[in-house]
Amino acid sequence: MKNKKYILIIIILILVLVISFILYKNTPKTNKVNYEIKYETIEYVTKNTKGTIITTNEIKYPIERKNDNEELKKIINDVKDPILYEWENFYKKEADEYNKIYKDENNKKDFGINNTVSTVLNKNNIISFKVKLKGAYGTLEFDKVEGYNYDIRTGKRLELKDLSNNYDKFLKYLYKACINYVNKESNVEDLFDDDINGNWKEIIKKNIQITPNWYLSEDGINLIIQKQTIAPSYVKLMIVHIDKNKINKYLKKEYKI
Repeated sequence: MKNKKYILIIIILILVLVISFILYKNTPKTNKVNYEIKYETIEYVTKNTKGTIITTNEIKYPIERKNDNEELKKIINDVKDPILYEWENFYKKEADEYNKIYKDENNKKDFGINNTVSTVLNKNNIISFKVKLKGAYGTLEFDKVEGYNYDIRTGKRLELKDLSNNYDKFLKYLYKACINYVNKESNVEDLFDDDINGNWKEIIKKNIQITPNWYLSEDGINLIIQKQTIAPSYVKLMIVHIDKNKINKYLKKEYKI
């Protein structure tokens, strides 16, 4: 009887060890230090046959390094690849095309784009990037900001709902903050409220939940209302900043700023 008791204890201990090992293997590693992010810049200036500068362009994006872990490499490529693709397949071609259009121009032109990535949060379990595009080719204007937010332990791009255990309350608070900001900063008469474009308040509720339309920073969360989303193009892009002290109570422990 005593032997059976010892055998049972041993079996239980083995099961505990096996379960503990499985849980350990499936638990994301804690990011105890900030990862250093390295950047690379492309400068591209076009001049016509007379030597006149027609376009001035700059692209800045993160690059991976040999010692980066797989999660960080995945994150960096996810941010970098769309920027380089758009540069090679659209913006660079536009720059070359405008250089041909103004091949006989003697006066310098202010055409070109600036598309840059910056690290806005890099601590605890989060790394966030802000991607800003600004510029113009002729009458074609660009003014856009996007956010890329990741759980650095897994390489997963975060959605807004991932940040909170009480998403409905969190979203309601963010929505109210956006409405107050827009009412304060805009002429309400300029905002959409018709059958074709929709109602600006309803648009905001959907807009802030779209993954690129927010980013975390050292001091809080930033909600992006892109140009032509809630109003015509002459109304500026808006970024609604909410201080971390006001949102941390809604955030999961691992995502508090």
